Amino acid sequence: MKTSTIFFNYAIAGAAFVSAAPLLSSCVLDLGLIPELVQVNLPLAATATDTISVLNQLIPQFGVRQGAQPDQVQVGSCDGFNAAANQTALIQCACPPDRVAFLDLLGRAISNGTFFGDDTTFSLDANDLSEETNKIRANVATVVLQSFNLSKGVGCPAASAPNFFVMQTSGTKLDQVFVA
Repeated sequence: MKTSTIFFNYAIAGAAFVSAAPLLSSCVLDLGLIPELVQVNLPLAATATDTISVLNQLIPQFGVRQGAQPDQVQVGSCDGFNAAANQTALIQCACPPDRVAFLDLLGRAISNGTFFGDDTTFSLDANDLSEETNKIRANVATVVLQSFNLSKGVGCPAASAPNFFVMQTSGTKLDQVFVA
């Protein structure tokens, strides 16, 4: 079993303290040192890193480069790709998000089992590359992408990750570059 240590900074009556606590798969802390009950759920850092590595293998690349070909008329918009219509589409220039940040959020959503009410469970078995499993993975990745800014529907549109659409419809992982 993997363990990690996390350091907490806290203050009691104006004096600062630092403590270390070993973590197992998750840790719930009851900081009874302050008047209110505070609970902090912390995932194991090493597990998150492992999950990101596995997800990087299972989830296709976005297929669009962030900030590609800025639009001169609609400022703040850049080229994305609508795979369903097989044509470019304008997306926010900040999309798609940083891949590691995206995979981290996706991993946390999978760990929680839900993301804004949507089921986010799927197989992390790298040997399971069935069409059905890949379609589920792509659906969950799209849900997280579209709410990446931690508000339901406030994130990046599907046109910022056309490879997700291909995987949703065909069940095949594709790492094609649609917009560079």
